[in-house]
Amino acid sequence: MASGSAHLHAHAHAARVRLVRALTRHGSRPWPPPPACLDLLEASVASRPLLSSKSSSIVSYSFTLPPLDGESPDGVVPVTLLRAAASPPQKASQKVSEGNHDGADARDATSILPMVIYLHATGSDTDEVLSFMAQRYAARGYLAVGVDARRHGRRNRKGESTREKYGNALLEAWEKRDDPTHRDAPFLLDSAYDVCRVVSCFHGSTDNAQAWGVDTTKIGITGISLGGMIGLLCSAADERIAASAPMIGTQSFAYGLDNDKWQARVNSLPGSVFADAQRELGGKGSALTPETVRRVYSAISPGLLDDCDGETTVPLASTRPLAIINAADDPRNPLDGVRLCVEAARSLPGYDADTFLACAQLGTPHTCTDAMQDVAMRFLDVHLKGDCDGAKESANRILDVPTTFVTL
Repeated sequence: MASGSAHLHAHAHAARVRLVRALTRHGSRPWPPPPACLDLLEASVASRPLLSSKSSSIVSYSFTLPPLDGESPDGVVPVTLLRAAASPPQKASQKVSEGNHDGADARDATSILPMVIYLHATGSDTDEVLSFMAQRYAARGYLAVGVDARRHGRRNRKGESTREKYGNALLEAWEKRDDPTHRDAPFLLDSAYDVCRVVSCFHGSTDNAQAWGVDTTKIGITGISLGGMIGLLCSAADERIAASAPMIGTQSFAYGLDNDKWQARVNSLPGSVFADAQRELGGKGSALTPETVRRVYSAISPGLLDDCDGETTVPLASTRPLAIINAADDPRNPLDGVRLCVEAARSLPGYDADTFLACAQLGTPHTCTDAMQDVAMRFLDVHLKGDCDGAKESANRILDVPTTFVTL
């Protein structure tokens, strides 16, 4: 038995190494990404007042990570931070407007906080999620962090269309699939790598963590749809992430292709990449085939059907607390494929039912509901703050209304 467990642990380690290689474009960029220096964070800090309540005020700060050497301008990473401030947000804004860019003063970081990275869906951006859920996390005592995915939000110039720019990047990856100098992976992988760079800003720098009051042993991640997919990849690859709760983002791409359930996922991606690829491979007027989809996936996200697919990433992420929160009637994430991912996680040695939750909301299509958001928040409260409304809870007890969700 011991030798079998050792074999499975070695297998998991090898799988994580392969996933990291996919995120680093087979070693063409470093892992872990180097942390940004504290000077960069402080020199570019800005604050603005947001939500106010009787008990706290929420203040936001932003900074930008420059592209790494050899990266295109798309490698710029805009980041927004939210936290509850002991002092009024106007005071922090006033300090910045007066030219005092000492981030530690503006933040009033008097306590050590867990951190939650909250990632947006396709076509959305960090500013949109700041307006609802990220503020709730900040008000509950987290440092809430938003990161725009590539070709979304502040990564785009004024007037640029997210869907057009994203679609063009997918098409370029297909057209340059045989060009060894073209290394962009515009679907999921490049954005996941960027999020891991943000983790390194705090976990990789004691100065940054202390200045911002971050408990680097309690870094969590959640997100919606695209954000859920990116978050799951990050948690699988990066063991510095202590807990994760992806929403409507967990799936088996391979299952979808093998079982003729790939159409909804393909239709969710912008642009003409699949149509152009089918025209090139099958001729004008030919119907899109699973084999064409398979080849496009390999071009836009190398490894998506094996090392980066759910049957690999869910078990890797489940070595720390993980909540899979899906929709039962979601055609983009077929539930039988999700179950394969869950079964792979439960087969690992050391599987712990108290730190692993897999559920789907009944009667729900590809939509992130308030109930899903509540489950994700309660799960992260348990595993990053040590309680949920004062009570330690097992993973499955977090589902307050079991008739609403089915456990997988």
